[in-house]
Amino acid sequence: MDSPDESLQACADSWNDGNANKESVASISTAAQAENPTAYVHVGFSSVFPDKCMITVANPSTMYAQQYLQGGGGEWSLAPAWTGSVNDLDGSTLPWNARMAQDGTIIVL
Repeated sequence: MDSPDESLQACADSWNDGNANKESVASISTAAQAENPTAYVHVGFSSVFPDKCMITVANPSTMYAQQYLQGGGGEWSLAPAWTGSVNDLDGSTLPWNARMAQDGTIIVL
C-alpha cells in the first residue's frame, strides 16, 4: 500500500500528466493577482468516492474556489465538480498542501 505522501503525489502526477485543461484552471485560480500569482491547492481524495483524487483550488484575491474530481481512467473533467466561495469549503480541504504553477502544474508541498 502506498504511503499518504505517495498517494497524494500520484494524484498530482495524474493531474499534471493527464489534464489538458490545467492551464485554464490556473488562469482562473490566479485571476486578479498582479505579482507572483498564487493559487492555494489541496490534493486529497473524495469523501464520497474515496478511490478518486480530488483537487481543490482557491484564489485568495477573488475568494473563488473550484473542486475537480478524477474520473475513470485517471482523466480530469473540463468542468469542476463544485465551484463557490472559499468560505463554503469543507474544513477537510483547508490544509493547503500544494501549490499550482502558472501553467497549472501542481506541486505537492
